[in-house]
Amino acid sequence: MNWRRAGFIILYFRVVAKYTESVSDSSQFHFYREELIFELSLNYAMKHTGTMRSTLVLFCSFIAAFALAQPPFQKVYDNGQASSQALAATSTPDGGSAFIGIIEIPGAASEVMVTKLTCAGDVEWVKILGASSTVDNVFPGITTDEQGRIWFASNIGTYQNYDGILGTLSKDGDLLQAVRLGKPGRNDQLFGLVLDTTGHVYVTGATNSWGSDKSGSTSYTDVFMACLDTSLNMVWARTLGNAQNIDTGFGIDLDSESRPIATGRFIVNGTFFGFCLRLTPDGSIDLFKGFGESLVPHRTYGYGISSTKDGYILLTGSTTLNKQDHQSLADVYLIKLDEDGIPLFSSIYIPLSGSDNSGKWIICCGNG
Repeated sequence: MNWRRAGFIILYFRVVAKYTESVSDSSQFHFYREELIFELSLNYAMKHTGTMRSTLVLFCSFIAAFALAQPPFQKVYDNGQASSQALAATSTPDGGSAFIGIIEIPGAASEVMVTKLTCAGDVEWVKILGASSTVDNVFPGITTDEQGRIWFASNIGTYQNYDGILGTLSKDGDLLQAVRLGKPGRNDQLFGLVLDTTGHVYVTGATNSWGSDKSGSTSYTDVFMACLDTSLNMVWARTLGNAQNIDTGFGIDLDSESRPIATGRFIVNGTFFGFCLRLTPDGSIDLFKGFGESLVPHRTYGYGISSTKDGYILLTGSTTLNKQDHQSLADVYLIKLDEDGIPLFSSIYIPLSGSDNSGKWIICCGNG
């Protein structure tokens, strides 16, 4: 017997056993499929190459592919008595993650919650931030800074009577600071936030405490954009919109020059359009582009926006432009703009199932 080969086989099974311990029960079947592929590939390599070097290279290639393809964990988080929803998530500097959402507490109101997870997906802590609802309130924001603090933007209150909340939590879940944006009896919401490298946080959302809809029905809102310092002091704020219309900012990011860019929706002639908005660091409008169709009533919403390293802007959301009208089921779209707002491509992705669909986040790969 070739002991070099035998030793490698033992090493192989020891590594497989180690990986088995880290995989949850829900993915065991998938894991054993991968294990069978490894075993067959190793046997083939040993039989036909006759060298440990080529076998080792092949084995390591499969291990690398397996490690990249497999999620570190798959878990369900349930409070056991009522429904909970995770609506946005972020990685944390310690290798873990955190998510923000809404939790229903039996016998009480629903609450905004932030949950911190370890790198293995175990719950470290849960922070309750205030009574809320998921009605027109499913786009909170969450991110982290270099100190490991968790920044959040969400809304407390009830439908058409929300106040936006913006704040930070320590890595241990202590509330460090928070600010509440809104006026009594009005509707003010925060849906996105982003941090720059110079000590500022930018937020977007909707308001009828300020702007063209500051009186009258709380059904109508203007887009809300604001810049605060990291101590939550207001640097500037502005609203954009038309009176007695529903105008909202949903997603926000920074472009390649650290200017805030946002997307959302606005109404023209009874039709919802998506938009791309870019502001200068002092809050002046630098670019505004709308996307939609007004000849036939349709709805196009902008939910997610991202900037590429080479200066392009990506937008996603939902649209009925491929359908009959605004009452049809929506599809996901993706638009790429150059730095002047000129579309480079736009694509609509029609799902296989008959349901209402939307895109919310965009992650750019290293190769563009």
